[in-house]
Amino acid sequence: MPLWLTITTVILGLLFLSLQGLIFRHASMEMDSWSYPSAWWSLMDGHIDEARPPVYSAIVGIVWEFLTMGYGNILLPVIQWALYIAALQLLWRINTWLKVSKAFNAAAILSMLLIPGFWIFNNIIMAESVSLSGMILLVWLTGRYVLTRKNRYLLFSGLMLVALIFTKPMFIFLIPVLAVLWGVIAWKNARQTVTALAILAITGGLIWAYTAEMKRTYGVASLAIASTHNRYCCLRADGAIIPEEISDPVTREKYRPLYDEDPGVQNPENRYMMEVYIFTWPEIERLVKEAEQHHPHAEIDGIIYRIKTSMSQSQFFFYLFGYYDDVDSMFYDWNGLSRNRDDGFIFPFHRYLWFPLWVTAAIWAAFTLIWLARWRKTRRFPAMAYFVSANILTCYVTAILGAQDLWGRIMTPVSPLIPVMADSVASITYGYVKKTLSGRRLGRRGFASLGKVA
Repeated sequence: MPLWLTITTVILGLLFLSLQGLIFRHASMEMDSWSYPSAWWSLMDGHIDEARPPVYSAIVGIVWEFLTMGYGNILLPVIQWALYIAALQLLWRINTWLKVSKAFNAAAILSMLLIPGFWIFNNIIMAESVSLSGMILLVWLTGRYVLTRKNRYLLFSGLMLVALIFTKPMFIFLIPVLAVLWGVIAWKNARQTVTALAILAITGGLIWAYTAEMKRTYGVASLAIASTHNRYCCLRADGAIIPEEISDPVTREKYRPLYDEDPGVQNPENRYMMEVYIFTWPEIERLVKEAEQHHPHAEIDGIIYRIKTSMSQSQFFFYLFGYYDDVDSMFYDWNGLSRNRDDGFIFPFHRYLWFPLWVTAAIWAAFTLIWLARWRKTRRFPAMAYFVSANILTCYVTAILGAQDLWGRIMTPVSPLIPVMADSVASITYGYVKKTLSGRRLGRRGFASLGKVA
């Protein structure tokens, strides 16, 4: 990255970090934030936590152990901003691998700072910020492996894969994506094939061991309770959970009043999330499995509904409108640079720098089609383009399958790939148009010179 751009990113990072510090004084403990120190305390008590995997929980917990909560919450935003700014250096290199010109590359890097949706989590104690930086590092490590074919980058990619999965379980979608890429690149190289298979086996073994411990401790084999809660909310909204079909009488009687009040069927005014705390984890897991068995097609209808609904939702994390009048009025009047909540975030120009998921879908489609065309023309597998495109697609599919809303927040870790795709499309298209116009001008000059000779 050019020195001027490095200095600019550092200055802008310090500016936004300072603004967040002046407004909130320390890291925000927003929404799910308290679950991370809680998970650390569970680890200190000798057992894993039902809600949060260990990686980010350990980061928060260790910082708090050394500095106390007060000073730790001052340091954590600094750490997250430092990782973010460092990751932008890697993003520059990733863009060059995808044929992005220097001008478009600089635009991509600056967009990561001038569009606050990318960095609003840097001031919040939640795993999204670290996951975003980790995703950029994984893409860079994968790119280095593709370019150099060196075993150490393959190993580091595997380590990063495990770290991401145990930061946010949603990253389990990376396993098949990387398996395909490693298989293509390591083909006919016995040592690298063995390494890739070993990484996949170890990753699978760690996931199995973790879920087995969850089963032993909490009675459910899963990476986190959130997956069960989200499945419940989706099926509940689909109207697929019916009291008469619940086998356990205790669970049935707990659920019946909820159903009588609201039977579901995509009620936009009810997210159903607060209902999950009425049940134990084994109860709600059994309830969900029974609903899936009784109504195997209801979930398909729900997925179609969520695909349509999600396209108009914000790509970036934002509070949902339409549930609480006081929250709606607060955000309609908010300037983006004040304390929106005691533990909130800043989002300057949020009315103008907010865009729906369909924009990302359009960028992804254009990027994928262009690189498929290049693949067809060159007959060379575009490994990096495949990895970026597959990341976006599988993350979106995972979000739609696993949650009823807040898809932008769920997709936060892969959001840096949006400007990567956009600028790759813009740069390649600009180069093609420039070359075409240049060829036409040369053709005209050639005809003109022939006329003069004649």
